Amino acid sequence: MDLNSNSIAFLNKLSNSLQLDIQKVHELFKDGTNVDCFFKIEENKIVELNVRGLAHAKSKLLKESEIIENVTILDANQIDLSDLMDLENLDFSSRAGNDCGIESYSFKYYPKMKYLIFRFHKTKSIYTSSCKELKYLDCSSNILEKLDASQNLQLEHLNCQLNPLTYLNISANENLIYLLANSTQLTNENLEFPLNNCLSTLHLRNTKFNKFDSLKFPKLTILTISGLNQDVFDTSLNKDLLKLHITDSSIKRVNIKESKFLSDFECQGSNFEEISCNEFQACSIPVLSKIFGLKPTPEQSTVIETLKLHKQAAMHNWDEGLSKLKLILKTKNCDLATAAMIYWMANPSYYLKYSKVSEVQEHEKEDYRFINKLEKQLLNQEFETNIIDFDPEKIMGVSINDNNFVREIPSNLKFKITGKIINEFDYNKQYTGKL
Repeated sequence: MDLNSNSIAFLNKLSNSLQLDIQKVHELFKDGTNVDCFFKIEENKIVELNVRGLAHAKSKLLKESEIIENVTILDANQIDLSDLMDLENLDFSSRAGNDCGIESYSFKYYPKMKYLIFRFHKTKSIYTSSCKELKYLDCSSNILEKLDASQNLQLEHLNCQLNPLTYLNISANENLIYLLANSTQLTNENLEFPLNNCLSTLHLRNTKFNKFDSLKFPKLTILTISGLNQDVFDTSLNKDLLKLHITDSSIKRVNIKESKFLSDFECQGSNFEEISCNEFQACSIPVLSKIFGLKPTPEQSTVIETLKLHKQAAMHNWDEGLSKLKLILKTKNCDLATAAMIYWMANPSYYLKYSKVSEVQEHEKEDYRFINKLEKQLLNQEFETNIIDFDPEKIMGVSINDNNFVREIPSNLKFKITGKIINEFDYNKQYTGKL
């Protein structure tokens, strides 16, 4: 297999790091030996690399007898990746309990990097400013004190939890939709959000935040936060909010009435002098239905089940596979918008380069079949329930444009879905009580 000069230089250095002769290292990267999916080569360049998978592959190649957990770790100071300037995806995770720390690490050599995982390295600082195309960054479980992502303007997903962070700069990251910053030292003063933010998911538990203005985050669908101490918490502008967990907080007045479909609400350890909600929430949220003594009618229960399925699909962890989504799609109360959302979240545009399943890589065939089947179901109008709105253009990270592919996504799947009016609940009726 021919590789470009940068990839060959990386393999030469890797042979020293792994204490293997260069021929053995080339065996690791031969076509057909990538059973652990730890690398990807395009146009003679290494564009994807999973370092822990590489260590596993090395162990298998040598048939080493040591306990596998002791030989499948490569730390940041053991491997030189600087020649891989064409890298787009890099998973460079160590393991929990790793004793080999490194003061700082620079990713300045990777201008094409889009996806980066760098965990469990006991690193105090990382440099990512040169990664102008970076969309996904997971630097959790280090000992980072400061993180500046202001130059990563394409960044959509950031996980920096489990770090003693006292400074996070995301003030220019207007494309950021997901932030996981639990268990940090971040406060209202040392974390500045972009003014025109499009954050959809925000996790701020076990931080130093004591006040939060949800009105500055109109696109939120998920918010988990703790330790608040303020007079008012109002979600009037958070129309799409589905999940709200406010724990260990003290708030005088909480108003969630305008978050029409909010049904996942928790307030463990919190004290609210007054809380206002709508009839749907008073029926569907256990802690509120107990306060107001409401039980849903059979018709209301059907609506609640439909909205519950939509929330489950919206929060699905795609790393867990497709089985849960398949069950949702088989359920009688699955909404048309839920099915369409699953379809677009599966990123169908990626598979447009294939005209038939025999062309698809083995590890992608299940996804390909799943998307094709769901596309046919949508086109055949098999989902009769239609009470939820959905706009495919709001699904960040995927494109509804499919130019220059072997086939096209049907145009009628690109249109916005408008749900029918729900008459089973009076959303204008307000319920107010003490929690």
